[in-house]
Amino acid sequence: MTDDPASLDPKLVLTFREVARMGSISAAARKLGWTQPALGQQLRRLEKEAGTALVRRHARGITLTPAGEVLLGHADAIAGRLLVARAALRDTVRRRSTRLSVASFPSGSSALVAPAVAALAAAVPDLDVRVIDMEPPVAVEALSEGQVDAALVFEHQEDDHYLGGTGQLRRRLLGRDPLLVAMPADHRLALGAVGEGSEPESSHLDAPELEAPALEASELAGETWISGCVWCQSNLTDYGQRHGFTPVIRHTSEDQLVVQQLVGSGLGLALASQMTLRTYQRPGVVARPLVDPPLRTVSLVTHQHDARRVLGRLASEISLTARRSGLLEA
Repeated sequence: MTDDPASLDPKLVLTFREVARMGSISAAARKLGWTQPALGQQLRRLEKEAGTALVRRHARGITLTPAGEVLLGHADAIAGRLLVARAALRDTVRRRSTRLSVASFPSGSSALVAPAVAALAAAVPDLDVRVIDMEPPVAVEALSEGQVDAALVFEHQEDDHYLGGTGQLRRRLLGRDPLLVAMPADHRLALGAVGEGSEPESSHLDAPELEAPALEASELAGETWISGCVWCQSNLTDYGQRHGFTPVIRHTSEDQLVVQQLVGSGLGLALASQMTLRTYQRPGVVARPLVDPPLRTVSLVTHQHDARRVLGRLASEISLTARRSGLLEA
């Protein structure tokens, strides 16, 4: 093996990173716009420079050798620093240090991001910020790829490892968001539920909903369900299976207004987050907590090398909004 560290071509290291992330030389070649033989040749060249094999080829793609795992960690760091350098150069060239893009799931945008961005805009008149609707796994991927500057995400309690990303990302935990069972007001389980007997205007925020008796998961067996994104459907299914029943998911929508409309129309039950229901609860929809509630944690994710002051101020405003609103539990 050569002792000269400069012999590793940075371009080849970044090319290797794409192969490792895709798990296949052919898939990486398609993404990079290369032919498979050409990419294979570049990979062999990098292995020659490294003095050791970096991947093991097999019928389904490739796996990394121990040396490949080590190099991938450094490749991620290089890619992360290049993304930050690109953002810094862009801001310098355009003389704009206040441009931000924030990815967030819908209820997070409504409850936390919108008021935080409004407060920040009042303090920073030349702020140029864009809020983009993205579900958590997509948002983390976009942040890793440098497409957005921050991502508000949630993770289900059983899936802390699921969102992925690289070691270059920083997570700020904002709080826990319990999931409640939303149901029509005339449902058999609705007695004493959140919002029952209240006027539409007082059906959220300061209504005494959390004093409603909690349901046992076994009481939900045999019900028809309405669910959201694929990730949320999986969480509902996992929750049911942990408690001895298989949820029958009849309707799906990623729009919580649609979900609540379907619930209010008597078409099924739904797991709805406490934050969502306190932000908006449709008249005719009530909710009850669970004895063993599924939880999701809400976090703000940024790139750990992105030290721009305006990004730090955005993080502070979102954290402050979360504390003041009381929408999340500690």
